[in-house]
Amino acid sequence: MRSYPNINYNQVMKFRLVFLLVSLPLKGLFSILNGLSTQLSNPVLGVLGMIVWIAWFVTLWLAATSETKIELKWTLWLSKISHYSTLILAVIGVIIISFSLAAKANLIEPDTNSSFVNSLILTGENSFHYNDSTAMDQQAVTNVLNGKNPYVAANIVTAMEQVGASLNAITPLHAGTFAGIFPYPSQAQLTEFWQSAGITFDQIRTQIESRFNYPAGSFLLAAPFFLIGLADMHWVVLIFLIAGLIYAFLKIPKSRRLIFLVAVAASIELWGCLVSGDNTVLAFPFIMVGWLLLRERPMFAMSLIGVAAATKQTSWFLIPFALILLIRFYGWKYAIAGVAAAAGVFLLLNLPFFINNPSLWLDSVFAPLKDAMYPFGTGLVVLVSKGFLNIQNPLPFTVLELSTLLGGIVWYFFHAKRYPQAGLLLSILPFFFAWRSLNNYFYFVDLVLLAEILIAERLFPSKAKEQKLVLSAD
Repeated sequence: MRSYPNINYNQVMKFRLVFLLVSLPLKGLFSILNGLSTQLSNPVLGVLGMIVWIAWFVTLWLAATSETKIELKWTLWLSKISHYSTLILAVIGVIIISFSLAAKANLIEPDTNSSFVNSLILTGENSFHYNDSTAMDQQAVTNVLNGKNPYVAANIVTAMEQVGASLNAITPLHAGTFAGIFPYPSQAQLTEFWQSAGITFDQIRTQIESRFNYPAGSFLLAAPFFLIGLADMHWVVLIFLIAGLIYAFLKIPKSRRLIFLVAVAASIELWGCLVSGDNTVLAFPFIMVGWLLLRERPMFAMSLIGVAAATKQTSWFLIPFALILLIRFYGWKYAIAGVAAAAGVFLLLNLPFFINNPSLWLDSVFAPLKDAMYPFGTGLVVLVSKGFLNIQNPLPFTVLELSTLLGGIVWYFFHAKRYPQAGLLLSILPFFFAWRSLNNYFYFVDLVLLAEILIAERLFPSKAKEQKLVLSAD
């Protein structure tokens, strides 16, 4: 063990916060560039988005691992830029979510004399929408409450029609009609497919992703709210999100809570996922609370992470890093108990549906890995999806993704005590190399990291007796 009693903790925390706040506009920028690249059919914008993603990840890595404050002139400018940009984003975020929620609850109507206000209200009304995954979530909750197995009763066509979603907002498969199309079908080709005369449901199942693709927690968590009449995934997701944010807010010392609130408001992508009913938001509060509690109440924390894993597959990547943290701080017995806790919750929620139809459950939940999906996202796969590389087999990306995960696990095993927050970032890094690296896979890790840093006891591996920073000598 080594001691570093001369480090100024407040300076280091401020330095880390600067990088965290810089990451917020970078996150917005890579999302915007990725979206514009698709809308304008401009591949260069997609590559720029990928580069900005790398810069975003680097800033978070510096926030998670920096141990000293670098006294450089550029850090002062960086601090000013980060503060102003975060405040601007926060104002925009508050306006967007306020109008969206008010329009969703029918509290405002576009009947004012101001064209600007009218446009904001209409934008708010139109912002709450459903894509295929959210529509399938909504249908799954209804099915389970009606005594049906959501994996058996899944029907993409009726799911989209019931919530008024556009039939073009689907996930095509590189098969059937689309087998000769690469790197992605155009909107016109998708529309033509839906309008084809005599199309059968079997053909639809072959050529678009029509299974219910998520673990059972994604609909079981929402079922109680549907029972009491709150039958809309948007409100359910909002309730869980607020609960998670309130916990983090109360955990943070009072003097630092405003920073957290401003950063949350500035996370416009968070609100975008909320208004679309994205079930990533449903898993996020369990990840946040579970990670923040991991070194205080490890078994309860692992149970919460188990809920997240039972809700969204992307949460699975966090589990090995949470277990390593338990091994390094508590030992193998706690890690084994943690595995049991997470696995127990996962099985409790999913086992009934697995037993009912094992092969269908496996095919459905592992469909993102098994089915012939197109390359899509903001990571390295941009080079394929934008036409710079002609790689039609996802295997090289799968190898890169798994290698990155394995490398991160090995690195973290030896450095978890010194850089505990790095586990959060290493859990999402593999998605950058995945065949499908959707933006929402990355959106929430910065808020968890921010909350952990703002809680002083978690700034370093240990608060350290007599205000000394203790680092492992591994």
